Amino acid sequence: ERGDLDAARLSTLMSIRLDDQYFEAYKNLGHILFVQGKLTEAEHYLEQALKINSNYIDAYYDLALVSINLSKTEIAKKYWRKSLILQPDYEPSIFQLAQQLYLEKSYQLSISYLNHSSSIRCLSLHLACLLSLNRKQDFLDFYQEIIKLGICNPHIGAIIDHANIFFDQKLNSTFCNKSINYIMLSIVFY
Repeated sequence: ERGDLDAARLSTLMSIRLDDQYFEAYKNLGHILFVQGKLTEAEHYLEQALKINSNYIDAYYDLALVSINLSKTEIAKKYWRKSLILQPDYEPSIFQLAQQLYLEKSYQLSISYLNHSSSIRCLSLHLACLLSLNRKQDFLDFYQEIIKLGICNPHIGAIIDHANIFFDQKLNSTFCNKSINYIMLSIVFY
């Protein structure tokens, strides 16, 4: 795999040399460098792609990922928001931004973004936010909507199981949040 990435990086650099306005090549090179863990270089090339084409949604998304890995959380959120201004239903940015807000315990704001996607991971995160807010009736109503859509998934099932324990046994919210955080981490890789 390393050889493939190095070959792709060299090929992409050649494309840029042939056409220094080829914004997709800058974005692709930024993505390759991100995968290789060369975050500062990745950031540079993604910024170059956006200088050429400031409406390139994928470049904003990748730049947000690079920023979050450089511990630049506020900048990452800015880039995800910019991609959503350009395309309000762009699910990758919706999920990443909402997940970051969830981790910051900004559950209501997270829900406001999640309302724009019906992907399984966004629905799961929406349920987790409602559970974290201890909004039992909203949680149950939203779960019923998901059932009507015919969506069933292990992550949603795990959240439902934790919700039942939480609401029925009146466990403290710290226990519940730790359980939900574990589930949310598994959704990232779904």
